Amino acid sequence: MKKVLSPIEVRDKLGQIIEEAYYSGKQFIIARRGKPMAAIVPIGEYEKWERDREEFFKLIDQVWENNRQVDPDRLAEDVAEAIRETRKGKDA
Repeated sequence: MKKVLSPIEVRDKLGQIIEEAYYSGKQFIIARRGKPMAAIVPIGEYEKWERDREEFFKLIDQVWENNRQVDPDRLAEDVAEAIRETRKGKDA
């Protein structure tokens, strides 16, 4: 569960917040005037996001490389067809 804090609360309790994030896995949202502005998450969660992001971009690069010689119009048709098939499967 994420706890929403003001910047003042974060300033006053930063050490405690860091320990709760690290040891308990808690996540904190820092909001100013009710608008979420930043987050404090456990380092393990952040590192997982970084790995996932790197893997995602590796896949994008691989798709780009595999389709480098494909006609862009044909590729757009294939993507549109895949989207239609996916949506049709969700309706079933």
